[in-house]
Amino acid sequence: MCTAILKGQKPLIAEKDIIVYKASYKEENENIFTSMFERYRYLKENLHRAEMTFTNDFCVSDRVEQDYVEDRGEENFLFVKKGFHSFVSIERIRKEYSGGEVAEFIIPKGSKYYSNECGNIVSNAIIFNEWL
Repeated sequence: MCTAILKGQKPLIAEKDIIVYKASYKEENENIFTSMFERYRYLKENLHRAEMTFTNDFCVSDRVEQDYVEDRGEENFLFVKKGFHSFVSIERIRKEYSGGEVAEFIIPKGSKYYSNECGNIVSNAIIFNEWL
């Protein structure tokens, strides 16, 4: 999964905790969330960290973001490949994923993150809070 950002866009620093959302399928153990794409396992209330990496290769994972990039010209974008990819609202998830359950995550205060006009957000730190 990748998130499109404009070339030259600087990372933001979370001034307070930011609530974000991810979709996947619940497991028997509700203290675990496994991501749909990378199969990364998040443990509830644990801080997870990752170094964000970037690519020039077009690699968005949903049609809302794909249309956004194509309308503005792929050459104007850089793509965040590695990091914790999320959505800023439940409504944004439902535009793309009709299946699965939604979980709430927190990007902790002080974390680096990028967001775009599509409602996609990617950060270097995240905490699985709860299934909704």
